[in-house]
Amino acid sequence: MILLRHPLSNGQVYHGNAVYGGSANVSSNVGFPQGTLSKGNPIDFNEAGKELRGLSQYLATLTPTGNTTVQPWGAINLSGSGTAFNVFNLAGSSVSKTNYFEIKGDANSTIVVNISGKDVSLQNFGFNILGTDKQKVIYNFYEATNITATGIGIQGSIFAPLANFNFNNGQVNGNVVVASLTGNGESHNYLFNGDLPNVPTKYYTPPKPPTHTQVPEPANLPGLGLVAVVFGLFGYKRNQATCLK
Repeated sequence: MILLRHPLSNGQVYHGNAVYGGSANVSSNVGFPQGTLSKGNPIDFNEAGKELRGLSQYLATLTPTGNTTVQPWGAINLSGSGTAFNVFNLAGSSVSKTNYFEIKGDANSTIVVNISGKDVSLQNFGFNILGTDKQKVIYNFYEATNITATGIGIQGSIFAPLANFNFNNGQVNGNVVVASLTGNGESHNYLFNGDLPNVPTKYYTPPKPPTHTQVPEPANLPGLGLVAVVFGLFGYKRNQATCLK
């Protein structure tokens, strides 16, 4: 599912539905093969944004568990510690210069890669995921306000709830959680299904349900199964991209 908040033009929503609240500005060159466009309000965007930003900030505080090597010739090698949950810290400046990115982890190990820096680029390099699966890898750009990606196939999910994502000539094989998105890059339906820790109330406190009102259980956000929350052509909980503003 893709949730629309801003104009959508020149694209396709494959094998899924798009939902808009209020009115929709959808160009005639947008198609919905095997899906529909309809009006609705299935997600509280403001609350979702608070929760995602809190999660991103909390993940950035976790103690690194694995070994991080940045090679003089530009390669980045991350090696897990043999546990089911691994955390790595990287400088955005190193990521912007890399020409090869490798992650090693045990089978079914969840991998969190915290990447610092406000302006980060990912250009013309390959990812190699060994041992674990790309659907258990998340790249947390917890400070980034601008990310540029081009000529790249990203293996894992992009988590950058503060960032404007300029994404051309490439693909993300995972979720995309960003503040805004421009470009013609692709997001493929490999949803993050790793196990993340619960977020302390210091970073996010869920709202209390209304008195005397039966409400559904909240989605398990720490699982980041995100429906695509789209503010332009993106998403929040189940299809590829989440844009929060």
